[in-house]
Amino acid sequence: MRRASIAILIAAATPAHAEDVYVASGHRLAQIWCGACHQVGTEDPPKPTPSLPELARLWSAPMLEKYMRSSHQNMPNFMLTATQIKDISAYLSSLKGN
Repeated sequence: MRRASIAILIAAATPAHAEDVYVASGHRLAQIWCGACHQVGTEDPPKPTPSLPELARLWSAPMLEKYMRSSHQNMPNFMLTATQIKDISAYLSSLKGN
């Protein structure tokens, strides 16, 4: 019985831990890819472009992912992998409190 209880606790904790890993990876990627022009987190100094916390509040996750997949005027044309986009999206969603 005790073994089953431990297995249930581990299974219940795994999704949250996995989400934390995606958020942490997305935060690092946002610092690398976005940080030169955008304020990445609330602790970073403000910049003249919209901050990522502001963009996260204004745009849905699917819209942000679509935006990251296409090139835009006044932005560098960089290519992110699907995994990188999902990780950055997880980070942006975390800024909304989701």
